[in-house]
Amino acid sequence: MKTPDVRTTALCIALTLALGGCTTTGTGGSPGRTAAAPHAQDSCRPGTAALGGAVGGALIQALRGGDGRSIAQGAAVGAAVAAIACLAINAQTRRTMDAQTVATEFQRERGMQALPADPTLLAYETTVDAARVEPGTPVRVASSIKVVDGSSRRVDRIEEHLVLLDREGKELRRFPKDVAAGDSGAFENTFTFRFPQAEQGVYGVRTELWLNGQKTESNDSSIQLVMGPQASSFDRIASR
Repeated sequence: MKTPDVRTTALCIALTLALGGCTTTGTGGSPGRTAAAPHAQDSCRPGTAALGGAVGGALIQALRGGDGRSIAQGAAVGAAVAAIACLAINAQTRRTMDAQTVATEFQRERGMQALPADPTLLAYETTVDAARVEPGTPVRVASSIKVVDGSSRRVDRIEEHLVLLDREGKELRRFPKDVAAGDSGAFENTFTFRFPQAEQGVYGVRTELWLNGQKTESNDSSIQLVMGPQASSFDRIASR
């Protein structure tokens, strides 16, 4: 059984790590420039999440019989993972072609008089503006989307989800963004975020296109997170 002093030390370390992140709060996606109805405001707060992660990580190591160093490492890792899972993401949408233009282009290029029966995704490409970043560096993920209405069914809703994956490929953070509601056409959708201080390594970035409530296509990329010279002692412990 652990002594009260060890448990107290674990909690103190956890609180110290967490308090530094409490000044930043997640704000959810910024409203796009289409008529899409916005999602409810994202209430996830990195500081609060980091606090919970730090406490959890520290206590796990304490209960496993860890010494002060392993407890500090557990707190740092727990706080970093939780902060990534709750980081603030800004999303914006810009229309590049209206519905009629896309429909006319589709019919001309394919020599068809009629549109397909159901709404159809014509193009979906995603680019990430950086392959290697330090914590705090802005990362911009931009997607080009083109959807045509169907002759029997129109577009009800177009959504894009940004999914961040940990170094083992497990989902850390999912952020959905309305691109358009009741309308088709061509759009540019962007997500911008900054990695917090976290374990360095390669993280996955996935974008998913959802059409009328169904996942239609996805694109996968990756970003290597590297520690900068500003990393704290706890961050260096966590990255070992």
